[in-house]
Amino acid sequence: MSQHEFTQPPGAIATPRTETIIHDLNNVLAGIAGSLDGVLADLRPGAPAEAPLRDALAGVFRAAGLLRQLAGQAPGPAGSFALPAIIAETVRLARGCRAASAIELPALPASARGRGDGTEFQRALLNVILNALEANPPGGRVRLTYRYEARMHVISVTDEGPGIPDALREQVFEPYFTTRSRGSGLGLASARAAMLGLGGDLTLVASSERGTTFTVHVPEEVLS
Repeated sequence: MSQHEFTQPPGAIATPRTETIIHDLNNVLAGIAGSLDGVLADLRPGAPAEAPLRDALAGVFRAAGLLRQLAGQAPGPAGSFALPAIIAETVRLARGCRAASAIELPALPASARGRGDGTEFQRALLNVILNALEANPPGGRVRLTYRYEARMHVISVTDEGPGIPDALREQVFEPYFTTRSRGSGLGLASARAAMLGLGGDLTLVASSERGTTFTVHVPEEVLS
């Protein structure tokens, strides 16, 4: 990447060397996440190695959160996170998992903040983006868009894949359900569980032969 994705808040201490180290460490984490995701995709559902590999992937996200703090993106009030920074970082991780992937970032307010555990949100969003990338044909794009409604940040993730048959749409969030020959079928199920745990949701809103759209609903931070 030609530009560092982290920004420094007023009063934060930043040096070119620190930013370079953080950038390099993020690239290492992206490579680890990509390797873990590839191994998980090849596992049979319920394989003994699945749980420790998912724990390792969760550790990658925790490390990414610590790097955000080191870079000056420390959390605000307890249980909140800066939405633009985490979305940008998640897209970068997804690109690391799927090299040269075409992912369009959304335009959203720089001040937008979500309520809850940012690591859980990042894990859920990454699963949704990776699912979209896997559904795409060669050269396909994944487009993220943003809107705000009813005190929720709503991020839509749209792929250009063949769509999900009507008869199967009620099953996409069931554990171990997958329409692909590879994959554990746990990505969307765990992503939805994570978002429900944050007080938000993950929904399938549209699917056709031109693509599928999922939306991630993130509760906004409420300042007391």
